[in-house]
Amino acid sequence: MAAVYTSNLQKGGALLDTSALLVSSWDERRSTEENLAAVVEVGASSAVRRSDLSDRILRPRFVEPGPHVVLALKVLLDTDPRAFRDACYFEASRAEPLLAAFAEGPLFDRYRSGGSTITVDDAVAWLVEIVRQGLAPAWSDAVQTRVGRAVLATLRDFGILEGARGAARKDIGHPYPTVAGFAYTCWRLHELGATAATLEQSPVWRRWLLARADVASLLGDLAQHRVIILNRAGSVVRIEWQAATLAEAVHGAA
Repeated sequence: MAAVYTSNLQKGGALLDTSALLVSSWDERRSTEENLAAVVEVGASSAVRRSDLSDRILRPRFVEPGPHVVLALKVLLDTDPRAFRDACYFEASRAEPLLAAFAEGPLFDRYRSGGSTITVDDAVAWLVEIVRQGLAPAWSDAVQTRVGRAVLATLRDFGILEGARGAARKDIGHPYPTVAGFAYTCWRLHELGATAATLEQSPVWRRWLLARADVASLLGDLAQHRVIILNRAGSVVRIEWQAATLAEAVHGAA
């Protein structure tokens, strides 16, 4: 079985300041390579670090999905910093399956069982198990510890966990996405193939520790903002997008 998880989070976690710099300085008159180079020259001091930042972090998160992502993120950066953080969290967890799997799995389970904290040791124990299953390379103990710390630090910076930077124990917060951040994520899931039914039931919402009732409430908020038309008939959900683009969707919800 090929490994599905990498240790990329060691090389860059949330990186919200760098992401904001990329989005705010993006110039459509320049090439993608020129835009990336302008940011990594500021954010990295070595050639290896610049390559990692450009090719392993920024490009998969914000460039490969298409130019509409940066355009929509510009709207959020200008209107709602918390929604910008939500959107960056979606893109980071989409590009880093390890981050998504930990948030949707052990973190969500801990939260729903009434737990209020999670530790680096918890993260490392989970990493040991996925290595045993062949889902990740045979990392050394030192790498597993660094990756475990990176997972918790990234979730802290995205507002899912709380606590001092570098602390081995983090409190589980009460994250709730902004309406505009939720609109962003819904649109991105929609363009990735989610139907109305699968959208509401998507495991992605576990990344914000949301119950299904929370998702239903947020869909209602999108309808109130006239981003979507929402119809329910028993268990059947129908969604009609009123926005024509991702940027329009987040602008309407902001």
